[in-house]
Amino acid sequence: MINFRHYIITPGLNDPVKLINILFPLLKAGLPCLQIREPEITADHLLVLLEHLNNCCINNNLSCKFVVNHYHNFVRDYNREFEGKYPALGLHLKEESISPEEAREMLGQEALIGISTHKYTEKEKNDDPYLSYRSVSPIFSTISKDLNKAPVGVGLIKQISEQSIVPIFALGGITAENANLCIQNGAYGVATLGAVFGSRKPVESYRHFAERASFGALQHLH
Repeated sequence: MINFRHYIITPGLNDPVKLINILFPLLKAGLPCLQIREPEITADHLLVLLEHLNNCCINNNLSCKFVVNHYHNFVRDYNREFEGKYPALGLHLKEESISPEEAREMLGQEALIGISTHKYTEKEKNDDPYLSYRSVSPIFSTISKDLNKAPVGVGLIKQISEQSIVPIFALGGITAENANLCIQNGAYGVATLGAVFGSRKPVESYRHFAERASFGALQHLH
């Protein structure tokens, strides 16, 4: 069950100290979910990062879901080692990752498992029962080098949301100003990197983004 309407993605610093310094204030500002997308970070550094993030949440009575990009073996081993001490990690799959079915079998029925989506065919539809959510991208132009694809626009959100049984999160160029447009077109929620980490005042920008995302979700319910 997805109980958050927005999440942010880490900026690819691959440095646990720098990440801790910029993420702690965002956790304290109420961030509900963080996707850790650090393609060059070592397993040891990822462990350090997660230890500090989890302890920040525990010490400040905060709740944030942590989702690791692509590293399925790391997520499996981490959840076994820290079961009962820290909340279970989620896994976000890429095109070259293991299949959603394999991920579900590996991590269990309660695991938070998402996937990046750029199209929706019969294959994607068959994967839906094994997923917790899909991120559809890039909706708009984006600063992320990982999304070097042409923007697909909100039409793809609408198309997928009408066919898929899992919640859809819009990603790619999402800002406080266009988040509501995505939700109006069928997105369950929104995700961002640039709207927060591209700002000189990331915490202030995050609060504005979260407020607009929450407002859009509330309006959609009515």
